[in-house]
Amino acid sequence: MLRTLDIGTGGGHYFNDVSWNMRSIRCVGTPELLVRPRSDGSNGPLCRVGIVDCEATSTDPERAELFDLALAIVEVDANGVIVSLTAFEHAQRDPGKPIPADVVRITRVTDAMVAGKQLDHAHWESLLCSCDYLVAHNAAYDAILLERLLPNISGARWACSMTQIDWTGHGFDGRNLGYLLMQAGFYNSAHRASADVITLLHLLSWAEDFVPVMHELLTNADKDSLLIGAYKAPYSSKTVLRDRGYRWNAIDKIWMKEVDLELAEIERRWLYHEAGCISPLIMPVNARQRFRRMRLPSPR
Repeated sequence: MLRTLDIGTGGGHYFNDVSWNMRSIRCVGTPELLVRPRSDGSNGPLCRVGIVDCEATSTDPERAELFDLALAIVEVDANGVIVSLTAFEHAQRDPGKPIPADVVRITRVTDAMVAGKQLDHAHWESLLCSCDYLVAHNAAYDAILLERLLPNISGARWACSMTQIDWTGHGFDGRNLGYLLMQAGFYNSAHRASADVITLLHLLSWAEDFVPVMHELLTNADKDSLLIGAYKAPYSSKTVLRDRGYRWNAIDKIWMKEVDLELAEIERRWLYHEAGCISPLIMPVNARQRFRRMRLPSPR
């Protein structure tokens, strides 16, 4: 029978009933709480990782104007454990145009809050270039947006916590940042750049068998891969290509997918037999190129 909870009449005793299957979540803490200083005397190499989040006026990184930027720089050991927090920076910028109303509702950042503010380009380029990797939850957005604004960081190595961690394999549902955080046992009521950086730090510290997913992320980011374009695939194959994970590139008018090096031959055969693509276009990709809008080589 369905039970109702009458808070006003002292019905809170239901929360002690063993028939309730409940789970509590905690508010995220400060970044310092996630640091686990080395205690075993080891002095192995550390990876300097910049956790980045941008809030901007559009979902199109080619047109968006940044108005809120945050960065946490952490040092990570070989197991993906955060052993030090070396910087936490936040800045706002006047985007030169009104912030859309729907974006204001989400971020609670208004035009008045950023009016006249400027970004210290040299300072931010220095910070970002000091990192071995830059991490964002949608790196395909943040990398393009930031490289437009700060061209001296072009060629930085990027990692994407949304696509380069097997969240499903870890038992998570979906890839939305806030939803993943709740499944990890936390919540964050804010949605500004600095709040999202703190959220991502908590998420990357989530561990399975005592190994944080940060390790998986950096391992995958370090791998070279191949970008494959289904050149001259017939129109009738668009459904099977989409189901296979290919995405339509509206600029080059071609279906594209990134695959691991060891899966290239399997993908070639699949394209030939299942999608009618005889001569796919293939380009090597690494962390300094990934998540940008790359152009495939012209067919011979």
